[in-house]
Amino acid sequence: MDAQTPSCPADAKPWFKAIFDVVNHPELGGEYCRLLNSWAQLESSHGFDVNKGATMTVLGAPAKPGLLTTWINGGRRAKKPLVVTDVKVFEREMRAWWNGLQPEWRVLDDAGYPDLDVSVGDDWGVLAVNGQNGLASAIACLCWWGLSLGKKSKVSWARCVADVAWVCEHVSG
Repeated sequence: MDAQTPSCPADAKPWFKAIFDVVNHPELGGEYCRLLNSWAQLESSHGFDVNKGATMTVLGAPAKPGLLTTWINGGRRAKKPLVVTDVKVFEREMRAWWNGLQPEWRVLDDAGYPDLDVSVGDDWGVLAVNGQNGLASAIACLCWWGLSLGKKSKVSWARCVADVAWVCEHVSG
């Protein structure tokens, strides 16, 4: 899939359209656009099912970033991206949460990121959750984080964007 400018699929359900409108920021770059396109394709393969009640929670895993909890508890009604006030804290929370969601077969590389050069396993665990409580949460976090960076280094953010895109492209089989 190329990194063309994302557009919301015409057959998307209201929950998807609402989140897509908030996270659709092509100015975040080609890899981020690839992520949005991959996510749209993944959710389309599930018929844009809201999947209410399913969550990406792993017992013993680090908690969601605080900003994500605020967004979810507010019914995901924000019409614009939430503002990350402390980028370093948000990055630490996001990476700890994301790494804690990984299935056992996804090992971390020497820099502490999930390894993209692995054989894809069969059991994706909570990463296979689709809908509003699935990968939409990680994508919202990446949007807020990316927009907050300005001229700051985007290396860690870019690695996380590439990883979530990789998951979107592989989780559906």
